Amino acid sequence: MCVQNQKQTLDFAKKQLENITAKITEYETLHKLDGSFIKECALTLARYSEFLMNSHIFMFFAKPCQAKDLLQLQQKQLLDNEQQLNTFLEQSVESLDSNQIIHVIPLYQRQLDNALKQFSDVGAENIQLI
Repeated sequence: MCVQNQKQTLDFAKKQLENITAKITEYETLHKLDGSFIKECALTLARYSEFLMNSHIFMFFAKPCQAKDLLQLQQKQLLDNEQQLNTFLEQSVESLDSNQIIHVIPLYQRQLDNALKQFSDVGAENIQLI
């Protein structure tokens, strides 16, 4: 079920990316501010969704161990971040808080990069598949 949910989120993220130019233009017209942060948010959501979908598949086949437990905790944090990114993108351009999004995106990107590194390092060395 997690993989199916992640697939839906990934599909949503891809659809957002396809339509992002219109939302950016609408934001820039309304607020007279740069709206490129909206695209950055959509790209980050797509990266999160793809990583989480693939990590759920990987973790399903991983044998129980301490490394798996650690990575599952990290997945939970990433899922929370992904939900926040979804919330940002679902908001109307009138209610978007650019300052909040601009400040949170680099943090979320670093967390995802760290998770990718940890999955690569810890997962490859310490997790055996069933």
